[in-house]
Amino acid sequence: MAQLGRKVGVTKQNISLIEKRESEGAITINSLRELGNAMDMALVYGFVSHHESIENMIEKRAIEIAKQIVNRTNNTMILEDQKVDYELLENNLKSMAREIQETLPKYLWDH
Repeated sequence: MAQLGRKVGVTKQNISLIEKRESEGAITINSLRELGNAMDMALVYGFVSHHESIENMIEKRAIEIAKQIVNRTNNTMILEDQKVDYELLENNLKSMAREIQETLPKYLWDH
């Protein structure tokens, strides 16, 4: 802490406070950048998907939306006492999900 403090130009007590803020999630990006510069390192800041790829994330969301749309149609058919063709529903779901993935409509991330 003393060595890093000297490089940053602060006391080791300040470094201790910085470490505490970091562990509490209260450190600023500027503080992290300064520490990185003192250690001759670059700060890398970003988001990492919980999915294997952005494509998988989009596919999952497209399927969720397609299910909502297809289920609304299905419920209407049931209320109107119409026969439901589950194979057709599944095909519609896949087709709609594919279309959503290809067009990336603005509503993709609404919910």
